[in-house]
Amino acid sequence: MQQVCTWRETDFILHGGLQLDLALEARHLARFNRNFRSWRNLSFPSPIFPLVAPDVLVETFEQVGPPIAFHPCLFSGQIIEEDL
Repeated sequence: MQQVCTWRETDFILHGGLQLDLALEARHLARFNRNFRSWRNLSFPSPIFPLVAPDVLVETFEQVGPPIAFHPCLFSGQIIEEDL
């Protein structure tokens, strides 16, 4: 019997491979942090570069609340097209 992948599984298989180099992901995360450093109420994990390799990514922990607390409409399906 042949296995059939759903669209999401196929999408992950095709595009997930692009994120296999975790050292590259760490550099992208560091750039992301630099790009948003002026936003006071926004924070992201930071890679800990002595602990980064192509197959390992160690990053800081950011204490945050649930995403729904920031924008409840995102999770209720009530976003109006003009809000986007």
